[in-house]
Amino acid sequence: GEEVDHTQQRPYYCFVKYTCSAFRESEFLTPEHKAQLREWLGNKRWRLCYRMTRDGYQPIDWEKKCLSVGPTIGVCLSKKGNIFGGYNPLSWNKSNPYTGKPLGPEFKDTLMQTFIFSLKNPHMGAFRLYPEGKDALSKCAMFTSGIGALFGTGFDLGILGYPTSDSPHAWCMVGATHPKPKNTQDRINPHLLLDDQLNIPLAEYEVY
Repeated sequence: GEEVDHTQQRPYYCFVKYTCSAFRESEFLTPEHKAQLREWLGNKRWRLCYRMTRDGYQPIDWEKKCLSVGPTIGVCLSKKGNIFGGYNPLSWNKSNPYTGKPLGPEFKDTLMQTFIFSLKNPHMGAFRLYPEGKDALSKCAMFTSGIGALFGTGFDLGILGYPTSDSPHAWCMVGATHPKPKNTQDRINPHLLLDDQLNIPLAEYEVY
């Protein structure tokens, strides 16, 4: 998650800025990938919370490392070599809009900063997708026990726990809450944007 300066008594996070140390613990992000993430997120220091091949691929393994740690960005490496993930500007927890009481209106602007992204895919360059539509605020980033991280009401992106718990997968159903990139050709199925398949076997998954 993002490292927070708790010495500042402010209602929201105060971040310490770094340039070269962001995502330094990654085992598969290239300098170009890290530069793209810094462009999207700013020069903040990110600490590795979870690595799938080290910590386990069951949703409970992810929960132990990633719940209530502050803003996080999850980055997946598919077995085909594609790289994608999602950013949640709030903590994953069991009182989020999907599994418990809705967050108050004071969180609206922050929650709408949620996005899913691709750094490497079969169709185009890097892109990120923000939630839109009537369900955007209530279901742009969700957590439900036994599944893992969910983005969008579709679910546009889900990571771990489905379609099987026997091996690590993500799945892509872009188009429900996160519209596909505007420069995407109509012939490209949005469900195949990230890896050319709906259910995506994972080689690695890191959360910062």
